[in-house]
Amino acid sequence: MYQKQVLGLAEAQEAIRVMIEEAPKADQPERPMAFAVADEHGDLIALARMDGALDFNVRMAIKKARSAARLKRSTRAIENISKNYNRPLCDAVGPEEDLTDLPGGEIVIEPAGGSFIGAIGAGGRHADVDEALVKKGVEAIQNYLKSSK
Repeated sequence: MYQKQVLGLAEAQEAIRVMIEEAPKADQPERPMAFAVADEHGDLIALARMDGALDFNVRMAIKKARSAARLKRSTRAIENISKNYNRPLCDAVGPEEDLTDLPGGEIVIEPAGGSFIGAIGAGGRHADVDEALVKKGVEAIQNYLKSSK
């Protein structure tokens, strides 16, 4: 029998809380954002949309989290793979897939066992800012898991 850690609502909410707290300190603080947390299959666990964030920001946050989860790597790594092969992502996964290689999606690794448990995505700012905030969300989940043991 397999036993595995899963990413839950409490961890997702902690990541979102930290990212929303950090967003005003990042570049372009006047631009509202959206944040999405997905499980290891890319299914949405939690979503937050800051006041004034566009629907496009919401869709990109979800797409980035889903992409990182389903391909089990950061969207930055996916972007680099696409560049190395000089082919768009849709050539590999098909145009009907709702995936992206825009940076701002990161995977979450459970700190004690090292297993992959989900992903986080952000949308609303430059990809580098989205990525930096998402990394803070990943760190928040890992710290939450360490402290709850």
